[in-house]
Amino acid sequence: RIMPLSRFSAVLQRLASEGVPLRAVRLIVESLIEYGQHEREPEALADYARIALKAQIYYQYSEADGLHAWLLSPQTESTLREALRQTQTGVFFALGDDDSAALISLLNQAFCARPKLKSVLLVAQDLRSPLRTLLLEEFNHVPVLSFAELGSASKVKVLGRFDLAGDGQLHEAVA
Repeated sequence: RIMPLSRFSAVLQRLASEGVPLRAVRLIVESLIEYGQHEREPEALADYARIALKAQIYYQYSEADGLHAWLLSPQTESTLREALRQTQTGVFFALGDDDSAALISLLNQAFCARPKLKSVLLVAQDLRSPLRTLLLEEFNHVPVLSFAELGSASKVKVLGRFDLAGDGQLHEAVA
């Protein structure tokens, strides 16, 4: 009796829509039992479940040499945090036209130019869910993971950084 069936169903639907494997039902239920007493929002509960499923998520997106990830520059994270808006229906970004266009351009460069490379966008926990929602329409194929979803032994290969501030360019990592 920790949560209504409709909320449990909404969490499972959210996880499934993001491509999270639902095989580890026990881990999902345990995280919902732990956090469901204090948290009502299905989006937040899904994030807690994702953290509980971090080993499965890492395995799903990693290659032999680790997880290939694009990061946000500190200035870009700051810009996105300043653009976050909370409403009764959820959290969203109120980005200006220039920042929106720059973000779409960066995503096109990073994720459309490398279709054979399995890569993710790795961001801070507070930005993951709103960013995933923002990318849902045009970039549904782009997995958005948070640092909280990585284990201490996870290997990450940084492909580069998105930088909206300054030049609005994609800065690829030097090998």
